[in-house]
Amino acid sequence: MELKELILIMNSRQRVNMTLNHKEPDRVPIDFGGTIVSTITTVAYKSLLKYYGIKNKVEIIDIIQGLVEPHSKIQKLYGCDFHRIVLAPPDRGSSV
Repeated sequence: MELKELILIMNSRQRVNMTLNHKEPDRVPIDFGGTIVSTITTVAYKSLLKYYGIKNKVEIIDIIQGLVEPHSKIQKLYGCDFHRIVLAPPDRGSSV
């Protein structure tokens, strides 16, 4: 039995960590919307939602480029391993 046959299905964290350590995971990690450069345009996203019959609000994250935040249903459908995390701006009015 080959080593590849012994590898169980990995979760996203294991898959990404293995890749970053230059080891072969069970499949290539998928990034769909994890960063602003790996997301999708509004027009393409609306077509994708229509194709799958999903009715979700389209959350635009960049008006100039027309980029959206893919919904978790779509990310799950494509087996996405990365998710975008947005930090709130610092509160300038509070004292430290």
